[in-house]
Amino acid sequence: MSSQNVMHVFIDESGQRSPSAKSSDYFIMSAVLVMETRLDHAREHLAELKKLTNRKPDHLLHWKKLSPDHRSVISRQLGSYIDLGYISVVACKRVLANQAQATVDVNGESITFPMFPPLSEDEAYLKTYQYLLERISWVAELANASVDISIEHTIRFKAKTLREFERQIKQDASCSAKWDQLPHGAKLRSKKDEDLLQLADVVASGIGAAFNGHPKNGTDATHVRAMAPRIWKGPYGTPKMTTYGLKMHPWNDATKRLHPWLLSI
Repeated sequence: MSSQNVMHVFIDESGQRSPSAKSSDYFIMSAVLVMETRLDHAREHLAELKKLTNRKPDHLLHWKKLSPDHRSVISRQLGSYIDLGYISVVACKRVLANQAQATVDVNGESITFPMFPPLSEDEAYLKTYQYLLERISWVAELANASVDISIEHTIRFKAKTLREFERQIKQDASCSAKWDQLPHGAKLRSKKDEDLLQLADVVASGIGAAFNGHPKNGTDATHVRAMAPRIWKGPYGTPKMTTYGLKMHPWNDATKRLHPWLLSI
């Protein structure tokens, strides 16, 4: 395909993928999508965000280092950039853990036991990535584009693990990725090597603020609402953000009760 039909995707995460009780309740992976012909615009947007938050051009933009006011500025701007699109997958780890358990009555005593072992850190990361990859490929098919993916390299995760997973899911009939749009595997990179991963950082963290929140201030869905205009709603008829651009995993009665506000965006 020509350069006009290449979609660049930049992925980062928020929360911890660990299943431990002390880790975050949610694990989020977010992707920023931009056509190759718009990469210069994306870099202009990044430069603008740094300027608006009093960062020097050569400084990395990190959500954790931003003040609450600057975070609000960032999320509002992200919702206004027509060159960019956002897709996220939010894994509700506690609900998933409960689904993996069964409770039985033994001599009048309720005993809970695991039906199958919890996912390891890598397994949780890769399952979330699969859902994200599927949705990225659906957008690319609509745009008649091939995809080039850069993922922020996370600790304790190896490129060979990613390559093996990509090989496995290509043979998995349950995976709905459009492989014609995915000619090669994702690259693990750092923000110092690929500056546009900084956009993925602030998108993932802005989404994460609505779910994991802050120990003192709680959760904050205002950033999701601000970015909502650029979160993919899907290709058909009535917008379905929770199916496409902001997928909750699982999306069932339990998570709907936890996050009813999602249905109003």
